[in-house]
Amino acid sequence: MLKPENWILSENMQMKGEGLIEILGNSYFKQFIKLEDDSTYFLRLSFKGTGRVPMIDESSYLVFANVKDENFTRVIKKFVFKG
Repeated sequence: MLKPENWILSENMQMKGEGLIEILGNSYFKQFIKLEDDSTYFLRLSFKGTGRVPMIDESSYLVFANVKDENFTRVIKKFVFKG
């Protein structure tokens, strides 16, 4: 579901290998996730400060290391395409 190669990173982030995202300053990363035939979900994570985000299991969840809970914002939006 979540794939390291599909993350869209802001300029203060770097992809380090094996799914590790290095956060160098205030930034965000996002990904579009297709869960159903007629909808796509938009996942955006915003950070203040620095930290590392390792992807432990890209099909189910992310683990945040060295990041305080109040220092990031999660935004999930659902887009439904009607044809």
